[in-house]
Amino acid sequence: MQLKAIVKSVSCIILLLVPSMIIISGILYTKKPIKESTSDLYISIYGKKIRYQVHSGGSNAVILLHGFGSSLDQWQNIMPKLMKYKIISLDLLGFGGSDRSANSYDLESQRRYIESFMQKLKIKRAVLIGTSMGASIAAWTASKSNSQKIVGLVLIAPSAYPGSLVYPFPLGWIYKPGLSNRIASFFVNNSFYKRLFPYSVAPQGISVTSSYDNKFAAALKDILQPTLLIWSPGDTKVDFEYSFAYRERIRNLEFIEIPASVGHSVTRKYQNELIGIINNYLDKIYPSEEK
Repeated sequence: MQLKAIVKSVSCIILLLVPSMIIISGILYTKKPIKESTSDLYISIYGKKIRYQVHSGGSNAVILLHGFGSSLDQWQNIMPKLMKYKIISLDLLGFGGSDRSANSYDLESQRRYIESFMQKLKIKRAVLIGTSMGASIAAWTASKSNSQKIVGLVLIAPSAYPGSLVYPFPLGWIYKPGLSNRIASFFVNNSFYKRLFPYSVAPQGISVTSSYDNKFAAALKDILQPTLLIWSPGDTKVDFEYSFAYRERIRNLEFIEIPASVGHSVTRKYQNELIGIINNYLDKIYPSEEK
């Protein structure tokens, strides 16, 4: 009887806390639609609008994937410096100028959209470069694709390895797989919540982190592409110690530790150095005679 009482009490606490956490999340993680640019292009994937941009200096494709709550604008100061290649940046499903009406934003859903995006744009092979959530989606996509299609990976502090994502209490309860996440998903996917927080990206965050599980960890061993992993020991959003998990599991991996002062804001605080690192990597993947 005592055990049942404890379980009941814990369940009640969770049921009381989760709605509060969702409201906090709805307020904190609000992203209004982006302003359109003359460079913007749109394509329909599975009936959903996807915003993207193409900056072409060559024929070899590089696809840039942004982090959570961001958009392709995260790469705006980096794209012009990679002009030896066909640089394609896109707003992932649920973010920026892309459609926000999908039922799921988990890693597998994002992979399907990226692969369909490549097919529609007739991209036969590409290097995927992602940061944080975008790096996680890139890694998952590569693990499910052959190395002739996804020919290389640059992962900047990927966030999907179980336990690696750091959120302060109480949000850390809902942004990971488990009961709290499932309860949160129920609340954020109803019409009342969507009317109350029309620009919240909490549904996207809850959905994608539901797939930050052991399946992702197991999939890392299936990544055969040459992979560059970049991480800062000062990262307070994704624990640097988990870089060892990637280094142990991805067989063809080069690791670059960047200064602790950079933290998680690699594309903003480490731009010039990052551009040099990426260009050097791409030169190895796409030798000069292929350009």
